[in-house]
Amino acid sequence: MSYPSKSSSSNDVASGQSGRYTVAPQAIQSAIATHQYKAQINKFAPPPEIAKQQMEIQEASAAYFSGKITGPEFDAICDRIQDAGRAYDKRIADLEARREAGEAKHVDWYKEIYGYTDEEAEGIIRYRQDLGDIQRANEARNRSRVLQQSRHGRGH
Repeated sequence: MSYPSKSSSSNDVASGQSGRYTVAPQAIQSAIATHQYKAQINKFAPPPEIAKQQMEIQEASAAYFSGKITGPEFDAICDRIQDAGRAYDKRIADLEARREAGEAKHVDWYKEIYGYTDEEAEGIIRYRQDLGDIQRANEARNRSRVLQQSRHGRGH
């Protein structure tokens, strides 16, 4: 590969003569905004009940095997976790039945399963829609770029 003997000017970069690519400021800002929004959502996202129950059973197991709790205490913890798991499964089944009947909104999943507020749930839905829009736009740009390259002999 040969490199230019002089440094590239901004005009060379803009015209693509330097062999480098430029990224539009809007694309950078969009990527930064998307990352910041995702970080904001993940910041207040509580762990699912299942993860909490798994951590609790691991802690109870460690306490039992180290002699810090008795067998009946460990059994009581396990029973409580199993009851919570059954209640969670029932909530999922009820929510699914409501969804099939057309009575549940999309935000209900986030509110009832993860404990989000209306505002948080709607924010997550908007975020996921935005990600889908970005992905579809990127795919369309890529298809267009491939088509242009095939028409113009790979851009040369």
